[in-house]
Amino acid sequence: MSILFETDQPFWRKVDQNIKLNEFTQEEFLHYSKKHKEYRRQNFAKKDAIILKFGKEEDDIMCCNVSNFRLEISNHQKLGAGLKLISKTNCFEVFGSIEQWHQDLKKYCIQNNLKTKYTIGKKLGNGSFADVHLLIHKESKQEFAVKIYDKASTKFDLTCVKQELDILRQMDHPFTSQIIEAYESSKYLYLIQEFYKYGSLYEYLLRNEIPEEDAIKTTHKLLEALVSVHSKGVLHRDIKPENILLRKPNLEDIVISDFGLAVYYNEHGKYNHQRAGTPGNIAPEILKDQNYDYKVDVYGLGIVLYQMLTSLHSPFYNQNYQKMLSQNQEGFIDYSQMKCSSQTIDLLTKMLDPDPLTRYTAIQAKLDQVFKKYNRQTIIIKRKKIVQDKTTSSFSPRSDSIIFSPSPKQTPPLIVSSPKNSSQFSKRILGLQLRSKPDERRQFFSPNSFINCGTPKNSSRQQQKTSTHQTRKSIYQGLISQKAAF
Repeated sequence: MSILFETDQPFWRKVDQNIKLNEFTQEEFLHYSKKHKEYRRQNFAKKDAIILKFGKEEDDIMCCNVSNFRLEISNHQKLGAGLKLISKTNCFEVFGSIEQWHQDLKKYCIQNNLKTKYTIGKKLGNGSFADVHLLIHKESKQEFAVKIYDKASTKFDLTCVKQELDILRQMDHPFTSQIIEAYESSKYLYLIQEFYKYGSLYEYLLRNEIPEEDAIKTTHKLLEALVSVHSKGVLHRDIKPENILLRKPNLEDIVISDFGLAVYYNEHGKYNHQRAGTPGNIAPEILKDQNYDYKVDVYGLGIVLYQMLTSLHSPFYNQNYQKMLSQNQEGFIDYSQMKCSSQTIDLLTKMLDPDPLTRYTAIQAKLDQVFKKYNRQTIIIKRKKIVQDKTTSSFSPRSDSIIFSPSPKQTPPLIVSSPKNSSQFSKRILGLQLRSKPDERRQFFSPNSFINCGTPKNSSRQQQKTSTHQTRKSIYQGLISQKAAF
């Protein structure tokens, strides 16, 4: 059984309300009936990691969350290929047209036969407890990146791994990285993701200057991704050029990656390691040990836009590390030497506002005048619909909604409802998390850090730079290097 599996709760739970079935994919499978002692046809439905089982009565519906169950393909002499889901003491097995369900559940379940399907290639990065390798599918020859954890390492942090994995599973925007599959052996845990052979925005900026129009277009795409991330109640907390990867040799297809410092929004503004991020790209309120919300990501993206317009120059760059942190904390930026339009400067000042209460949210930034030609959402205004910003904090004067993060100690209730009361069937998989950080990224110790993911270690730093090629690592080095804390 996978070490990621939480507790062996009852496999099936009774759902005492009707369900909005159009949100689920329904299939008929052959399933063994203990009562009749034979395989019988039965209807099942699936949405993400939730499986529904239908009984004879209309309201007889059972549900099961199969996150981190063992996923296997079984074979029956007469029935053919089957799909098997295994928890600690229970097993669910069906036969029939299982191909699509098998493909969908790879994202949420754990498999155990990686080396029969893939060849592990060259190392892309290494760290104290996890390595990133190139992974090649044996049949298709398609390339992936696999993050390999040594489960026996004293620095392996299971709680953090779970949270990062859960967050990655929720990412579904084309401009955010996602988990493809997860495998586990007796010694290692493998997380498979897309391989970005064209590198990062940081590496792109080392070779190219970006015209203002291209920088604005790229920022708009990244804001679309941020809106999606925030809508799921997630803060990224480490938006920077190294964590923006390229699917093509240009900026047409870009991805926000590396959710190792990501956390669920907390209405009190307190998170795992309150100080987290990369010096030079951190929102001032983090360095001031203040409570914070989604707007820290808007600030990080504002710095990225600034760097695109100035060829990687950091507004807070200083060879003296402490001075750089002090300037970053103050948040003063001189725009007088920037060669760009007044509209772009106006956007920057609103994204990089040192006061989080007056800073743009991701939705507000996306609707800025500078993006007018990219925004089709102006139709919403004509239809007189109210656009609610779901990412304002509970302590912001403009807050009209709150997104709560799931507690790491409690399983959120499964809410089901019917078209009769027009509410929605919703579920959230229990939160998990991990991340290893590059030297540039820090988890700064502060009194507000009320939850620890592992034991932070103090580390010295000979050179503290945020924009020189010499101190930057491979884009995959950031996926695996040791956590740092101050």
